[in-house]
Amino acid sequence: MAERENIENILVGVPDISFLAQAVTFWMERKKTKKKRQNYLILALHRSSSVLSGAVSVVPTIGYRFMVYYFRFFLKAF
Repeated sequence: MAERENIENILVGVPDISFLAQAVTFWMERKKTKKKRQNYLILALHRSSSVLSGAVSVVPTIGYRFMVYYFRFFLKAF
């Protein structure tokens, strides 16, 4: 029973990757104004960072390690 609760706690902290993927594809494929792309990206970063802070508070070791890979991937997208 305790193992199941631990797994559920970890899953609560996992960021919403699909939303970030949507934001990146939107940013790269759309040929609209730069400001609109930046606003959408800021929204994605704000949402993912708030979820990531939850991941860090729930599981520090997995959270920090995942955050490093997460932002490396995000920076490579540019």
